[in-house]
Amino acid sequence: MLETLKEDYDVDAVIGAPQVAWRAAASHSAEVDHSLRKQTGGPGQMARVRLLLEPVAEGDSGLVFVDAVSGGAIPKEFVPAIKKALVAAMADGGPGGCPVLGLKVSLLDGAFHERDSSALAFETATREAFRIGFARADPILLEPLARIVVTTPEVYLGAVIGDLQRRRGQLAATEAVAGAQAVTAEVPLAELFNYVSALRSLSQGRASFTLALSRYAAAPAKRLRPA
Repeated sequence: MLETLKEDYDVDAVIGAPQVAWRAAASHSAEVDHSLRKQTGGPGQMARVRLLLEPVAEGDSGLVFVDAVSGGAIPKEFVPAIKKALVAAMADGGPGGCPVLGLKVSLLDGAFHERDSSALAFETATREAFRIGFARADPILLEPLARIVVTTPEVYLGAVIGDLQRRRGQLAATEAVAGAQAVTAEVPLAELFNYVSALRSLSQGRASFTLALSRYAAAPAKRLRPA
């Protein structure tokens, strides 16, 4: 493929080792009340938001937004800007800039100024409130787990299972299929780089596998974290 890129398209490529697509999640609820006030001589900026950040159920993803403001503390026309800022903040708001997998955010209260408040002011205030609040929620890093199915001659079954377990794999099932054994397991994706070569060596090239993303789970504390 690299030769094709160079010879057919005159494109030089820089390649490196694969990297895990980390995600982040809140470990508990946190509340934040943040105000933006800027005055530069002309029109100012003023916005206040009070947010409650809560974890979502395992397997859920994206933003669950709840508008719980009452009494007109924040005009309805500014609420979409707040939601937009939350979505943007989740895209890179985890440790090391990794995305937040899922989060429930309730807009509890706020304040505005008739002249100095704007959608931009509420976006800015919300981004900063998210940064403060998510840090208070003690974020954890999540790693992707892959569902892998290895089909191997029975003579190599023990070696295949042992290798998957050394890769922090959790065995789910083993069944006979067409004169071979199919091993199903859930393994951290970070442990499966170069698995093609390893499996070929274990089985003298007679085993094969398929894998797909299963879910995200909390990464062990000893694993590498983004900076």
